[in-house]
Order: sequence, then C-alpha cells, then structure tokens
Amino acid sequence: MRGMSRAFNPAMKVANKHAGVATANLATYGGVIFKISALLVTMVASGLIMAIVLIESGEITLGWGLFLGAFVLSLISIFVVFSKPHLAPLFSFIYAVTQGVYLGAISTLYSLFFGNNIVPMALIATAGVVFAMLFLFRSGLIKVGSFFRRLMYTLVFSYLLVLIAFMFMSFFAPGFFTGVGMSLYLGIAVFGVLLASLFLLIDYDNIQRAIESGIDKKYEWMLSLSLVVTIVWLYVEMLRLIAILSSRNN
Repeated sequence: MRGMSRAFNPAMKVANKHAGVATANLATYGGVIFKISALLVTMVASGLIMAIVLIESGEITLGWGLFLGAFVLSLISIFVVFSKPHLAPLFSFIYAVTQGVYLGAISTLYSLFFGNNIVPMALIATAGVVFAMLFLFRSGLIKVGSFFRRLMYTLVFSYLLVLIAFMFMSFFAPGFFTGVGMSLYLGIAVFGVLLASLFLLIDYDNIQRAIESGIDKKYEWMLSLSLVVTIVWLYVEMLRLIAILSSRNN
C-alpha cells in the first residue's frame, strides 16, 4: 500500500482506493497482457484502415483534420477511463480506435515525406525498446522508486516546455531549424525517445504493484491503457527521430 501511494499514475491513484479490498475477481498479469494486446491490435487495424483510405482517396490533406479530431477524442477517452472505471472497457477501445486513426494519418504523412521505410523502422524500434525495458525492469537492473518517479515527471514537464518553445520558433523563425538549430532539435528528439522509454518502467512498476496489492480485475483496463499510451508516445517519438536523421542524411 505504501508503494502504491507513491505512484503518480492516475490509474494507480484510483486503484489505490480499493487495493486490498476482498474481491473474487483479482487483477492478473494474464488479464493485463490480454487487454494490452486487444487494444494494440484494435489500434493497428484502425491505423491501417485510415492509411488505406488516405492513400486510395488521394486526399492526404484530409488527414490533418481527421487526426486532430481523433487525437482530441482519444484524450477525452483517457480522462473517462481514469475517472470512471466502470466505463473503462468501452472508452479504452474508443481510445484505441481514435488513436489508431491519428497514428494512421501521421504515419501516412511521414511515409510520404520521408519514405515508406520510416514506419516499419519506427515500429521495430518501438517493439525492441518495449521488450528491452521490460527485461531491464524484470532483471532489477533499474529500480523504480519515488525519486525516479519525481525525476521523470519533472523531466516530462521540462520536455513539454522545450517542445512548446521549439513550436514557436518554427512559426516565427523558420530558418532556426538549420545548422545549430537542427542539431538542437535532434538532441531534443533523442531525449524524447529516452524519456518515453524510461516511462515504460513506471508503467511496468505500476502494473506489478497493483497486482501484488490485490486490486479488482476491473482496474486492468486502466493499467493496460496507461502502458499503451506510453507505447504510442514512444512510437511517435521514434517517427520524429528517424525523420530528423533521414532529413540530415539527404
């Protein structure tokens, strides 16, 4: 219980209120893995459909409106899942579908600008990191304590501020993204990949703590969605990093 109270993840805050309560249906690793797999498969299917529609229609510009709308709806779905556990199954899949649309759109755009190989490369790199970080977590080589959590959330906040600053620079000083500016942007992209990778450890630790604390099975959806959100974040960061490296080499 003390360990769970140190968790900053919204899913853990909700689940902590009911940890240790007698229940016939306890969360299990198998249940979490099944739900993660179901959400990822749904997301991939939705993304493929979106990519096919954009390519066959030839209306690539349509993707901008669709992926922005899908992105907003996916954010709303996350909020609902973490605040209304009884609605988690439905809104977890709504997230998977809408996020799939978003990822399908941006993946298509990245492919058009940087070549068809960028998406497979990003997918393989993301999968490799997910399993590598799981190995590091299970082996105990990296410990997820309260200091690690505070540090990571501080770094995320700082990272967001830097991204906002770079966004403003792109609007008011387009020439900034050449020379030194591009090198700085590359460094930020590398940092983003590392940050998302390390956040996987927090998700793994949250799942382990929750299951060992004996929470109800219904919280498997929140735990699963939390990890899926981090995987999506990592994939987007991988896309951006590979795109920057590709543009520098051309």
